[in-house]
Amino acid sequence: AFELSLNAIPHPLFILDTDETVDFMNQAAKDLASEAGELLNLQDNKYQMNHPKVLQLLAENKQQGIYEKGLELSNGSIYDLDVYNLLDDDKSFGHVVLLFDRAWLTQVNLRRTEFITNVSHDLQSPLKMIKGHLILLERMGNLNKEQQLYVKLIGDNVENMSRLVNSMLNLERLDMIETLNYSRFDFQEKTDEVIQLLSPSAQQKKVTFKKDYTGMATPFISADQTLIQQLMYNLLDNAIK
Repeated sequence: AFELSLNAIPHPLFILDTDETVDFMNQAAKDLASEAGELLNLQDNKYQMNHPKVLQLLAENKQQGIYEKGLELSNGSIYDLDVYNLLDDDKSFGHVVLLFDRAWLTQVNLRRTEFITNVSHDLQSPLKMIKGHLILLERMGNLNKEQQLYVKLIGDNVENMSRLVNSMLNLERLDMIETLNYSRFDFQEKTDEVIQLLSPSAQQKKVTFKKDYTGMATPFISADQTLIQQLMYNLLDNAIK
């Protein structure tokens, strides 16, 4: 059952002994090895890992796992790979090498990005319409207190929904490190701006913010300014609720 489970994994997986001899490879690994002959070498009726880049990573991986991008093979495919050291009381008993087809990963990421973008757009459009109608209701006037309360409740929930949709897009950005816009900025200043934005909500809930920056060696950090500000907003907004 265990071997069947490993063979069900669509990515090539190799389990190696301490001398880089292959103890096990799943079906995907066998298929890849037949296509890219430089990956393994047959000695004394046993397969050994033979790719120079993989051997280099195996030599470097003494404790924790290593993730490497861009392993090019002779069949034209490009793989990302994870190398894990099999340890027992700090003694190595071999390695696990797991390869991920870059083309497959790219296709999956494209489909996921397309899905999130479409869902976000489909949700934002009706939310904008609801906001517009709420503005019209408020401008009409002659609303009693109960009606005003209902309008406010609808507006608050629309804002919450909008923030959730934006959070979906921000999570997608976080997963795509290339899109992060790093800059050096004043963290204290951005935190104070978020607190100022949430002050009306905090006062309504009778919540008081207390700031203490004494533990910071410097107020400046390097990060994606927009995402950090959004993170601070979400944390404080949830605390108020």
